[in-house]
Amino acid sequence: MHHVSRPRGNIFQKKLYYLDLYNYAGRFGDTVRPQEIAGNLKQKDAYISETVRSRKLEELWTTFDSINRKMLITALLDPGLRFR
Repeated sequence: MHHVSRPRGNIFQKKLYYLDLYNYAGRFGDTVRPQEIAGNLKQKDAYISETVRSRKLEELWTTFDSINRKMLITALLDPGLRFR
């Protein structure tokens, strides 16, 4: 049995690695390995989606906090100012 090392690099490089393995296994009539590899690719897609969602949410909270901080500073510097 041939040993294949785990992929290194960014997510895109890892997906290419698994796609190559998938194609290689299919060429030699392996039916179990392609299903396992397809599962790995689906997990990576879910991981990428969750990572993107988390980062966007973090950016939104950072923007929200920045706006609140600016409003607080403005209110402290000009007590007569009213926000509607």
